[in-house]
Amino acid sequence: MKICGTVIHGKGKGKKLDFPTANIKLHEKIENGVYAGKVITRELGANGKRIGANEWLAGIFVSQDGKLLEAHLIGFKGDLYGKEIEIEIGEKIRNIMKFKSEEELKRQIKKDIERITREYGANEKRMGANKGLVYPELSYKIVGLAMEVHNELGNIYQEKHYQKLFEERLKKLKMPYEKERQMVVKTKDNSEIGEFFADFVIDNKILLEFKRVNFIHYNDVKQVLRYLDATGLKLGIIINFKLNKLQYKRIVNPRVRLY
Repeated sequence: MKICGTVIHGKGKGKKLDFPTANIKLHEKIENGVYAGKVITRELGANGKRIGANEWLAGIFVSQDGKLLEAHLIGFKGDLYGKEIEIEIGEKIRNIMKFKSEEELKRQIKKDIERITREYGANEKRMGANKGLVYPELSYKIVGLAMEVHNELGNIYQEKHYQKLFEERLKKLKMPYEKERQMVVKTKDNSEIGEFFADFVIDNKILLEFKRVNFIHYNDVKQVLRYLDATGLKLGIIINFKLNKLQYKRIVNPRVRLY
């Protein structure tokens, strides 16, 4: 099921538990409970025009009275208040439960998110996904590997250390990739004006850029958009290892016909 809506302010309980949510009012009839799903956000340029779309795996909570939907976007860090989002609700993973304490609730939410990432990230049929998603299975495999690296190293090392361990995991799984792929920047008349290097290109489909920053900035997004424009690749992913929880952002190339 697909739902579109404007993100509204909630009571802030999810943020207090370290699992902030994007909340929208529900007009559709949906059974209460916890679901696996996806949230699609729109990336806008300075002129307000759409320059890309980002897809986030999400844990979705439908309230007891069925009037509110809360979505925790896994890996997202930012502000969505007042923005339009699209939500795809997949499989229900559990009913609403009562908890004796906030700590007990927090532990259960963590288990829910880990389960969604592990079981649903690479299985689009169970997610209720459609053809509008770009390389869903491959991209979630990549994010899953990055999470393994982050879990093993934590958030205290340099980018090169995360790249090295990530590359070892790619080799172990025999996933085709290029590291530090060189790309040339050209003008409309085909004159070369510079070059840059992408951290990884996976299976000649997805461009990866590793970061260690306090948050993924709009300038980081523009950087990946330039890379996508130069290569003609459809999808880029920024992966940020600096936070306690891995942060990642999917960026779709707006100049490429996807299907």
